[in-house]
Amino acid sequence: MLWLEILVNEHLDLSPWTSDPSVQEAYRTACRWYTHYRRLLTSLLGRTPLPSDKGPIDYRDYRAFAEVLSFVCAHR
Repeated sequence: MLWLEILVNEHLDLSPWTSDPSVQEAYRTACRWYTHYRRLLTSLLGRTPLPSDKGPIDYRDYRAFAEVLSFVCAHR
């Protein structure tokens, strides 16, 4: 679920854990979801863009993605 936090929270400081493989994978996953849903995320969150990564995303995680966006938008 770290990838979702990275995706919606641009103020999250990951610098102490940048060498951790699980954090690197979460960051890569967040970048991929951002790339696929850039327009939606930009319009809803107005966040600083993440680097482009056109790799595949796991659509089984779509429900969690949608729920997090719904939660974040409701609490803005």
